Amino acid sequence: MVVTKDKEMVAKHLRRDQTPMKKLKAEARQPYQVSLSIWFAAVLLLASTAISFHVGAHARQRILQQTSGQSVPKWLSPLILTATETTTTSTTIATAEVPSWVRCDNKSDKDDPLCVVHQEAGANVDDSDSDEDEEEEEDSNGPHDHKFVGQQLLMILDQIQDELVPSLLQHTAAKGWILESHYLQRREDESLVSAIFLFDDAHRIAINTVTSTLDIYSTDDEILLDWIDFLSSPQVSADAEYWTYRPRGAPYDPTVVDAGLTDLYKGMLGNSRYTLKRLVARHESPFQEVAIYDTIDPTLLDYSSYQAATSTTSNSNYYTDHAHMFQPDRQMFLDGVVQSRRRGEKSYHEALVHPPMMMHPNPQRVAIIGAGEGATLREVLKHTSLKQVVMIEIDQQVMDLSRRHLGQWNDCSDLILPKGMVNPTGNCFDDPRAVVYAEDAIRWFMDRYPENDNGTKNSEELFDVIIMDALDPGDNVEFSDLLFDNTDLVDTYYRALSPQGVFQCQMGEQQHMDDCNPMWTRDRHALLFLHNLGKAGFHRLKDYQEPSTRFDGVWSFLLASKATDSSRWYANQAEIDLELQQRAMPTKSGAWPFHYFDGSTMMTYQATSRAVAKIGCLTTPDSPACLRGPGLFKGINAPVSSSESAKWTTTNNGQVVATTDIPAGTLLGLEECVQHTWDIPHNSNNLIDSFASLNDSSSTLWKSWHLLTSRYGMAAPLVGEKAMLLDMGIDVWQRQCFEAETLLESLEPGVLDPMLERFWRIQSCAAKRRIQEDVAAGTNMVFPTQEAE
Repeated sequence: MVVTKDKEMVAKHLRRDQTPMKKLKAEARQPYQVSLSIWFAAVLLLASTAISFHVGAHARQRILQQTSGQSVPKWLSPLILTATETTTTSTTIATAEVPSWVRCDNKSDKDDPLCVVHQEAGANVDDSDSDEDEEEEEDSNGPHDHKFVGQQLLMILDQIQDELVPSLLQHTAAKGWILESHYLQRREDESLVSAIFLFDDAHRIAINTVTSTLDIYSTDDEILLDWIDFLSSPQVSADAEYWTYRPRGAPYDPTVVDAGLTDLYKGMLGNSRYTLKRLVARHESPFQEVAIYDTIDPTLLDYSSYQAATSTTSNSNYYTDHAHMFQPDRQMFLDGVVQSRRRGEKSYHEALVHPPMMMHPNPQRVAIIGAGEGATLREVLKHTSLKQVVMIEIDQQVMDLSRRHLGQWNDCSDLILPKGMVNPTGNCFDDPRAVVYAEDAIRWFMDRYPENDNGTKNSEELFDVIIMDALDPGDNVEFSDLLFDNTDLVDTYYRALSPQGVFQCQMGEQQHMDDCNPMWTRDRHALLFLHNLGKAGFHRLKDYQEPSTRFDGVWSFLLASKATDSSRWYANQAEIDLELQQRAMPTKSGAWPFHYFDGSTMMTYQATSRAVAKIGCLTTPDSPACLRGPGLFKGINAPVSSSESAKWTTTNNGQVVATTDIPAGTLLGLEECVQHTWDIPHNSNNLIDSFASLNDSSSTLWKSWHLLTSRYGMAAPLVGEKAMLLDMGIDVWQRQCFEAETLLESLEPGVLDPMLERFWRIQSCAAKRRIQEDVAAGTNMVFPTQEAE
């Protein structure tokens, strides 16, 4: 130790020594040394350490005593585990002796029974070089590339016995987890209340016997769901009544889908409502993670009914005789997003396939994009007109897993094939009419139908229908941009279709009434896709919904047709049922091959939904239909009436005269138009024209109808190229025609106008019966009768 001493300088100063001040200052700056022995320094260090340890231990004990029976402060709970006074079945938890943390990597705790159990199971807890080896491994391989930082499995067990703890430790040791410390909380009778086990790499297990909960957290890449099977095994027999599984700690990235928010984790594995969540198959393909689960949602199926249907000990009963009705709901997930499920898959796939197939008069060649489970292929193969269906699915392993585990989806064994054709396995993938490619569909189409082919493809190379069953437009993944925002790809689809070709795709969950403008949400992909379809040259776009798919919401589909006439879309119920009967493939069982789709179902697709109409006006607020809105023109309705208060009347000479002043905008006899207007569909009008051209005795009557429709009918192109509305009121019987007739605007080709399509019928009458200018009392409101030619 070095110390500066100025004692002599002070003495000399007091004696008023005459030593020069400069010399005194020099002497004062000269230090001298004091040496301390090593033994003294060591004793001093040990003493200070002992005092610090004693003070800390005393303070900890005081905190434990003060918090006994009280809630632990939030800032303290991660640091201290307290044994609080809790009464369970009249037994008080001991608080006098609080067990301390046991460090299994400490040599002094080698004899702790739980540490011994973990070591005997195979975990190495005395590897002095483990830290160095771990550092070297991290340097060489980098940090673990987890899809999420951690994962948590929370289970509510039937009961928790003390024997469960050794079984858990043996299982963790088999996984390679190294137990570092643990804490046990017991009652006075030594029965376990709670326990926490901390392992290397941030693994953790927490047990509470009061609530029968087991909480497991891990940072392993291997999913924790194997614990469910382990706990239910005969060696452990700790069945989980309810359990939830969720990824934890993923950093927020708006460009990446949070795994914890996908259908698999949030909707199913993370939902404690499900009474069955059984893994059927899980595989990581080069393109995606494929997972198949059997699930039981108690709102759809009671678990006891499932048990009764699968019982092998009970006698024959309704449940065993109809076991297929009580099967679990098998679901397929791709990268955590549900793609298909047993309950609702028939209604979904029939709604996807048969409307576009019926829209085409004779579909012989069909292409399918995606749909690797095979159900879309199954529905296409039910049409006798089909000669070839080409399916392009990028992931071969999805098709292989579907063959093994989704037999209902790709079962074509009941179909009777045309003469000379044989399906050796009965699987839809092996149907001789099907050609399946395990390729990228985008590249497949763009290579075969390039931009510079200038229509040189012959009809045998073109498709009548293309069905895309791939991602939803709202999926926040990069591949959505390639599918829906790619104008070159949409142009390719157009070139690949025949002149009356139809393009079809599913558009995900339908928007809701209170949604905002989709251009500012993930649904902007759908808007861009609609724009691209119209720009490519598709003439008619149809949006329709199916509510019975058993997905979370009502599902939306989009159809785009190259044909200008949409009369087939508006065919009546009987027409559709008849054509289905003519097209349906015969079956070995004699059963009708269509489980959900029929004429009545098709008619529900003809009217677009109210929500779609409302949301559509958010994107095109200045369109005439949106400006009119869902109601009628603003005006005063003057109904047909013979009372004195009638605002208008008819005269014997065929004139309509106002009995009072009528302001402009009045809807003249709107009820009459609505109730007595004849909707003449496309086919009926053609029939009238055909009969009128005959040269027999019946042609006179048909010529009169032909004259009536051609003179007074109003075109209704929204429901067919030659469809008409014939007002059987004033226009016909009084044979009057308004000069200032305001008809609705026509539907622009390639544009989806749901507000116009939804309200065109009532607004057509309003347009026809609306008075354009003020009419004074006694004034003739119509022009003289036009004589028939």
